[in-house]
Amino acid sequence: MSEAHAIEPEPLTQLVTWKQICQRYPDQWVALVDMDWNDEVGEFTVARIAGHGASRRAPFDQMRAAGLSTRRSRSDPEKTSTGNQPTGFR
Repeated sequence: MSEAHAIEPEPLTQLVTWKQICQRYPDQWVALVDMDWNDEVGEFTVARIAGHGASRRAPFDQMRAAGLSTRRSRSDPEKTSTGNQPTGFR
């Protein structure tokens, strides 16, 4: 069974911070959409989680299973275990 089928697609989350994303999905890959950017520092302040999982592909598989376009994501999936907020993928 593929990981996309093992983790059912979820509805988009409410807007959350990177810290909340890391707490909610520790050591996972996440696909982020609807990012609110702080242009002064080049980072997002909040975003919605469109998919998550143990592999880099899993978030996009979930987005497809939920009927969301992967073009909606503004970046490649990000790994929450890095502890660093993603930057520069506008």
